[in-house]
Amino acid sequence: MKGIKTSLFCLVTIVIGACGDSNEQNSTGAFKGDKPISVKAIEIEPRDIQLSKSYFGKLRFGQSMTYVAEMSGRVAALELTPGKQVIKGQSLISFPPVNHDLEIAQLQLSYDELKTNYQRQKILHLKGAVAKLSVEELETQLGIQEKAIDQVKQMNLITAPFSGVITEVFVTEGEEISPGSTVFSMAKRNEVQVEFFVPAKDIASIRLDSKISIREGGKTITGKVVQKAIQMDEARRAFRILASLNEPRALTAAGQTIEVHVIHSTLNGIIIIPQESVKQNGQKGMVYLAEKEIAKSKEVILGERVGLGIIVEQGIQKGDRLIVAGIEKITSGTSIKIITEKNPK
Repeated sequence: MKGIKTSLFCLVTIVIGACGDSNEQNSTGAFKGDKPISVKAIEIEPRDIQLSKSYFGKLRFGQSMTYVAEMSGRVAALELTPGKQVIKGQSLISFPPVNHDLEIAQLQLSYDELKTNYQRQKILHLKGAVAKLSVEELETQLGIQEKAIDQVKQMNLITAPFSGVITEVFVTEGEEISPGSTVFSMAKRNEVQVEFFVPAKDIASIRLDSKISIREGGKTITGKVVQKAIQMDEARRAFRILASLNEPRALTAAGQTIEVHVIHSTLNGIIIIPQESVKQNGQKGMVYLAEKEIAKSKEVILGERVGLGIIVEQGIQKGDRLIVAGIEKITSGTSIKIITEKNPK
C-alpha cells in the first residue's frame, strides 16, 4: 500500500512539474511553449506627401477658332481634313460667289483700258501736251483698280489665321454655303487645357500654379492651374478652374471628359501606415509593433486617409517595426516570427 502511495505522489509531482515548465514565461513576457506566429512587418520611416483631390473636367484647346461664312458661295477648293497641320497664311478653303469669274473679268477689262489711257497720257506729258497732274490722277486710279481686282479674287478665300491643326470640317467640295454657315474649326494643338469646377469648400486650397495631373492613353500628364474664378458659377454652384497641361501632344482628342487630380497641400515628415494594419475606433486606433520576437499593442491617434494608407499623428515613430500582415492571429504578447520585413514605399 505504501508503495502505491509513493508511486502516485511521484506521478503527481511529474505532472505538476511538466505543467510548470510549459507556463514558464521568458524575459519578454511570452510563454516558452508558444509557437511563434508568422507575420510581416515594415520599418516606420516618415516621408513627405502631397494631398490631392479629384474632379471631373473637360479637355479643351488653349486657342481655337470656328470659321462662319459671312457671304454665300459654292465650295470650289477644299484643302481641309480633320487632323491636318496648317501654317499661318495657308489657303484652306475657297467658296467664291456666283458670277465670280465674270466680275473679275469685267474689272480686269476696266483696268486694261485705264492702263492703256495712262500710258498714252504719260507719253503726251513727256511731249508737254498734258499736265503732270492728269497723269498722276490716272496712276492713282490704276492703283485703286489693282486693289479692287485683288479683293475680288480673294473673295471667300479663307487662309489660316495661325499655325495649328484642323479639328473639324463641316462642308464638302461643291456644296453651296450661305451666310452664317459653319465651315471649319481649328486649334493650336500645343496648347491644351483642362476646365473643371470645384465646390466652395475647396476653392481656398487651390492656388494659381497648383499642380494637377490627368491619366490619358495610359500615361500621366502633369500641368498647373492658370485661372481661378473668384465668383461662383450660379448654374453649377461651383468655381471654374482652368489648368494648362504639359506634353499636350500626348493627348488624343479635346472635348473629352477626364478625371483631374489637384494637389491641395504638401505635408512633410508624415507617418503613413497601411489601413489594414490598424484596428480603428474613430480617431483612435490600435496597432501591433514587433519588439524583438514579441507583438506589442500600441494605441495611436489617426489623421486623414491618403489613398490606401492612413496618417498616424501620435503613437509610433521612426524606426518602429509595424506588423502589417498576420495581425488577426496575434494579441499583445504573442510570440512572432517576421517572415518579411520591408520599408514602405
